[in-house]
Amino acid sequence: MRQPLSSPIRRILQASMVLAICLGIGACSNLKKSLGMIRSAPDEFNVVARAPLGLPESLDEFPEPRPGAARPQELEPTAMAQHALFGGLLSDGNRSNGEVTLIAAANMHALEPREYLVIEPGTSVSPEIRQ
Repeated sequence: MRQPLSSPIRRILQASMVLAICLGIGACSNLKKSLGMIRSAPDEFNVVARAPLGLPESLDEFPEPRPGAARPQELEPTAMAQHALFGGLLSDGNRSNGEVTLIAAANMHALEPREYLVIEPGTSVSPEIRQ
């Protein structure tokens, strides 16, 4: 028959088991993430904007599909970048009152075309800029 453990050994064994469990749980600090219990927000830079679909009134109005052709409602990447940076630009080239006021306040029309480029002596400049 087995002998029961003495009281000091039992306490040391219990304390070491509690310590081992605490260290084991502490080592798994990413346990919730590993188990998928933490939700992460979607990355806004991975979201691709798509132009809305336009549906004609009848199926006869659909254009013929062309493999590899660009979607008709999609903008070119350059146009999409300009639209993202500058918003809806005026397509006819006219400037808004705010733009006219800003350009007048900056005195842009009084400058010579290359007057804004001032090169300090001793600065190395590529030959393309000097022309």
